[in-house]
Amino acid sequence: MRQLQITIPNDKIDSVIEILKNLGLIGIFILTGEEDSLIFVRSRIIKESAVVEELNKIGVGVTYGIIDIIELKATIPPLDMLESKEKEAIESRVAVEEIYNDILRNASFSVNYLTFIIISAIIAGIGLLSNNAAIVVASMVIAPLMGPILAMSYGFVIKDRLLIRESLKTELYGFVVAFGLGAILGLVAVLVPNFINYTNVPNEIVIRGEFTVIGLIFNIILAIAIGIAVGFSLTGGISSSLVGIAIGASLMPPVVNIGICLLLGLFAYAGNSALIFLINLICIIIVAYIVFRMKDVRAPIRTWAAWRGPRLPKKKEGVETKPSEEVKKKKFIRRLRLRIQKQAKPIKTESPS
Repeated sequence: MRQLQITIPNDKIDSVIEILKNLGLIGIFILTGEEDSLIFVRSRIIKESAVVEELNKIGVGVTYGIIDIIELKATIPPLDMLESKEKEAIESRVAVEEIYNDILRNASFSVNYLTFIIISAIIAGIGLLSNNAAIVVASMVIAPLMGPILAMSYGFVIKDRLLIRESLKTELYGFVVAFGLGAILGLVAVLVPNFINYTNVPNEIVIRGEFTVIGLIFNIILAIAIGIAVGFSLTGGISSSLVGIAIGASLMPPVVNIGICLLLGLFAYAGNSALIFLINLICIIIVAYIVFRMKDVRAPIRTWAAWRGPRLPKKKEGVETKPSEEVKKKKFIRRLRLRIQKQAKPIKTESPS
């Protein structure tokens, strides 16, 4: 459920209200100012994209005005009591602007991204070397590798080369950092006596390094399911399910496992871990792309250069914006006196001879 706050010039109110009513929205509230007005309206997610797109068509958020989309946890009375229920179609989704902002936030390399990569890689490495499945799962929860993958898929949908390049670079940086930390932890395991027994490699390393045909098939099926789940979660505004999806994707442990296995001399395990990561990466990109197409996801409409934002009220510095009749009269008298003074000629007086 969303609340839309629409800021528009006063002369556009009627056209916006007409669109909102035609879409079946009720409970519309308006705050009117001197130059612009603010319209509040609530909407279910399945209607949100239609509302934004119809408003964009008449220029709201494109050539003038602002559309703010706010998530509502609850509303009293419930929205179902005010609106007739509509069936959710397969293409129902949140507004593309909301999807775009969520994706863009996780596509760029940042300090936060690097921090979570380092933390999750260290946790994954400790879990793999200590054969502790719970610690490995913890690393999956906080690993941010899914964000750039989704950004790549979305970039292919909207044909945005810059977004594809940026997200690919971010994913590559994350891979290199995680691989490097895995290699460092593998080096520690080699240098510390009796830290790891080569005749009994930890099972958490083995299950991510052994190659079997059945295991390969299961990994492909899992990656396809993850791609579907993450696509529907993002387009449906269900961010709470992304934690479970991150655990299912298991992107971080295979990357760290590559570095550990290379330093331990387990080259076959390292190669199979790399294969698992590539399968997850490719399948998620392809399946998420298909979901975005099904949901009719597109690029957000660009704001025109001539866009006009809300105007501030005129400042009142001692004199009213609209002068009263008394003020007008005083100004008129003052101008009249000045005109008389300019036109009046001094009278020459002849001095007595």
